[in-house]
Amino acid sequence: MEFLIRLTRYLEALLRGYSFKKYQGTGRMQAVLKEGNDQGPELTFGDYKLKVNYEKPDEPCFGIIIQTSEEEFTVIGMNLKIFFESAKKGEIGHIGQVWEGRYENEQWVPTRLMNGDETWHNAVTRVFGRTFKSSVDLSDEEKKQGNPNAYSPETKKVITTPGVYKVMTYRR
Repeated sequence: MEFLIRLTRYLEALLRGYSFKKYQGTGRMQAVLKEGNDQGPELTFGDYKLKVNYEKPDEPCFGIIIQTSEEEFTVIGMNLKIFFESAKKGEIGHIGQVWEGRYENEQWVPTRLMNGDETWHNAVTRVFGRTFKSSVDLSDEEKKQGNPNAYSPETKKVITTPGVYKVMTYRR
């Protein structure tokens, strides 16, 4: 629970004031965090069952998943694969669209529609996070650890932050 509170505060600042408080305690918001050899949980949100897999075992894997409406989820995090299935017998859950974006003043601002290669043809939501080059130079030791065969080796530190995704789903 403490992790969820700290991550919520960080994400509220990251998302320019988007308030997650209306979802706390409703069962419509759940957090995931890779600890040890954990492979990822199964979560239930209403009529959906989500299977979460951790993508990169040696890097931070975490996120918050919020069911914002019956067929829509906001996912914030890094290094996750999320499969959406119907919890109802005889129905199949599908992903309609996955958008990457951000919130500004409580409003969703889409920046990129994820294509079929990125969603495995709408079978999974892949939550990578966003990678940015900083203005901080790599140390000589860090440069040595890079790829010596690279045509243009990195000279600046790379920072990865959580990504924000809107997932539209449907069942049939």
